Amino acid sequence: MKKFIPNYFLPFMICLLFLAAGSKFISAAAAAGNGTGDQPSGFAGTSGDPLVVKTASGLVKGNYADQTIVWKGLPFAKRPVGNLRWKAPQEPDSWKGIKPADEFGDICPQYLTDPEDISKTIGIGGSEDCLYLNVWRPNTKESNLPVYFWIHGGGNSIQLPLHQDLSGANLSTTDNFVVVSINYRLGPLGWFTHPALKGFNAYDNSGNFGTLDIIKALEWVKKNIAAFGGNPGGVTVAGESAGGLNTFSLIMSDLAKGLFHHAVIESGMAITSSVKSGETYANGIIIKSLIRDGLATDEASAQAYLDKMSRSDIKKYLLAQSAQDLIALNTPASGAMYIMPNIFPDGVVIPKSGTAALRDGTYPNKVPLIIGTNEDEVKLFLFMTPQFMPIALGTADADLIELYNLVSKYMTDLWKAGIDSTVRSMRAYQDNIYEYNFNWGAGGAGSVLPYPYNYALGSCHGMEIEFFFGNTDNVTGMLGKVGYTDQNLPGRTALSQAIMTYLDGLARKGDPNVYAEKLPQWQPWSNKFLNAPKSLILDAGDSDLRIQMSTEEYNALVIMGQLLREPRAQEILEVMKEMSSLII
Repeated sequence: MKKFIPNYFLPFMICLLFLAAGSKFISAAAAAGNGTGDQPSGFAGTSGDPLVVKTASGLVKGNYADQTIVWKGLPFAKRPVGNLRWKAPQEPDSWKGIKPADEFGDICPQYLTDPEDISKTIGIGGSEDCLYLNVWRPNTKESNLPVYFWIHGGGNSIQLPLHQDLSGANLSTTDNFVVVSINYRLGPLGWFTHPALKGFNAYDNSGNFGTLDIIKALEWVKKNIAAFGGNPGGVTVAGESAGGLNTFSLIMSDLAKGLFHHAVIESGMAITSSVKSGETYANGIIIKSLIRDGLATDEASAQAYLDKMSRSDIKKYLLAQSAQDLIALNTPASGAMYIMPNIFPDGVVIPKSGTAALRDGTYPNKVPLIIGTNEDEVKLFLFMTPQFMPIALGTADADLIELYNLVSKYMTDLWKAGIDSTVRSMRAYQDNIYEYNFNWGAGGAGSVLPYPYNYALGSCHGMEIEFFFGNTDNVTGMLGKVGYTDQNLPGRTALSQAIMTYLDGLARKGDPNVYAEKLPQWQPWSNKFLNAPKSLILDAGDSDLRIQMSTEEYNALVIMGQLLREPRAQEILEVMKEMSSLII
């Protein structure tokens, strides 16, 4: 089996800050919207038909499903094809009549994975015509509802989970939200910068086309969401892993100012890539393409050929490449993700200082923020490696289990240290940051998960997504299949309801405690060092909630010092180095 690796590592020096950008074994309940009529809705819609809504581009008709109305595949931008490839998104085309909104739009071009084994890549799919979003709203008469805007993960190279695998219906009905999920351009179609593509439009020149797509979708929400009963002045942006990275990019972007009012970041770090690294990557794509097309025999001859091409020739050549050919020039790891630079500090979309803006307080969007990590983030990736295959099979001896847990502990702790460091910096400029640590499933022998997944997965990367969406009844999802049991159903349901209660307060009042009178108070992060509130532990047993505040803060230097004192330090470091060397 191929190695399943995350999409980001910070340099392996004194500390190794591990970021797994969105890859996960997650498949939620079947998507809402397959039905044609539950009960008549009280929502007025257009001309008295609650299924029909007037957008700025035309009329759309949705469906009833799971006590909601859902509209799928709504275009929020013009098709980014032809000369619009590597351009900032344009206003969508208008249409006459009523447009059916009963199918999700195509995914953006990307490697595909085997539905039964997400570690296996089975080809390339998707369409450049992919800039669509989906809307769920409660089947009620209410309007001016908070908007929950979801950004998927997947390393900014694939979409995980797919829209059809993550229904927004339960979150919509439980919290009385309008839930929006979006597509955005991925891989070299989403983030690509090269001098030959530059013109007079600063947005086109940024290279941050995926980021601009997300901002364009937020602009669509501001313009249209009131027609769906949503409040354009009450938008909460939420994303997991790469979606969390993209949420950070919105926090840093002047272009997103005023388009959202609260944020949720699940297992995402603030990372940018230099423009120079982006140009180096783009040149590498051209060189590989020249060799593939028979215009050169090796890298040296391809570089010589490229040196003789004019900028006009290079642009024409790149635009002539199919999306599939561009994707194929990237080597996927298990799970179909691949490594490429993205989120460029271009000075237009993202400040030239990059993530330093979070440290010096110059970031423009200081909105109330929920941010956190999972107790066993890295186990999702480690247990797919050949060395630790016995863990997944339940045949590991105590020695291998110990090493597995130690590697997971230190890599995950370093991940958390990266989050804590960012939160500490931001806390100096705003006092409404609420950190969490999601622990459901952790604990090894004491875990609520059945063997061997109590050791193999624990509270791994992506485990929290279903809890935030209220989909903990989804026993058909990849994590649900192995982790959800009749015995732990009461506890996981109670934890999900608690999380959604906190989200309700954040989305309506900017404070997760507003509607949580019966839950432990979620105190904002404090920069004081001794006995000060840091994060809220989100956990549950089989039938009881285990939520409490923690005063623990993670520091990379302290963690590395602890690691080096471990009797098995050399073994731990070798595994960590192997994981990082796969992608550095």
